[in-house]
Amino acid sequence: MENNLIFDIGFHKGEDTKYYLEQGYKVVAVEANPLLTDYGKLKFKKYIENGQLTLLNIGIANENKILDFWINDYCSEWSSFDKEIGCRSNTKCHKIEVECIRTEDLIKRYGLPYYLKIDIEGYDIHAVESLNRNSLPKYISCEAVYVDWLFKLKELGYSKFKIINQADRFKELNISKEKSKLHHYKRYLINGIMHRTSDFIDWKFPIKSSGPFGEDTDGEWKTAEEVALLFKEHFQFEKNIPLSTISWFDFHATY
Repeated sequence: MENNLIFDIGFHKGEDTKYYLEQGYKVVAVEANPLLTDYGKLKFKKYIENGQLTLLNIGIANENKILDFWINDYCSEWSSFDKEIGCRSNTKCHKIEVECIRTEDLIKRYGLPYYLKIDIEGYDIHAVESLNRNSLPKYISCEAVYVDWLFKLKELGYSKFKIINQADRFKELNISKEKSKLHHYKRYLINGIMHRTSDFIDWKFPIKSSGPFGEDTDGEWKTAEEVALLFKEHFQFEKNIPLSTISWFDFHATY
């Protein structure tokens, strides 16, 4: 394992890569959208030239092949290999073809990272499933879309977990907060301000970033079962209705 190496799977506009680079990490970033890759090559030119950043215009999937990628023309972060996600809410989108590789093969090519961040709009599970359980990053995160994804991480060999609320400035999921209408409207207001000022205020963790990782994440490490219970409580178990529609989450794991 290279303790100074991070994989950023889902580079977007470099919201996370920027933080990793400033912390001194070497970064291998993956972005399927060629326009965003070109943008990143200009924005982070000096890091690419000095070898600290490798930015790849590829996708991550559970096998090495070319896949259709749906670019959302309204909201770039909605783009996805899943058409329903990429073209959500009947927004305009268009299709391109993107070369994809497995996470295991990315590791073989560039080394085993200390931290693997995954945020690829519905395809996170494919990046997780294409890991080799005998060669796992120390820390990993992915979107918390289905509780099954959490247990896939456990099956791979991870033993400690957190569920982090991206809408609550990267705090651990707190059920009492999620039930509070006051908290909901407070986060809606604050996140809206951050989103609208992101072009001219250099936020440490922009609203679209994944935030801190590893031991810098909020809260205590828990078992998969404890995190699964929090996830299910937020969605009110069989009701499958979130307590707060503004919140979205990441699973974090280590061994």
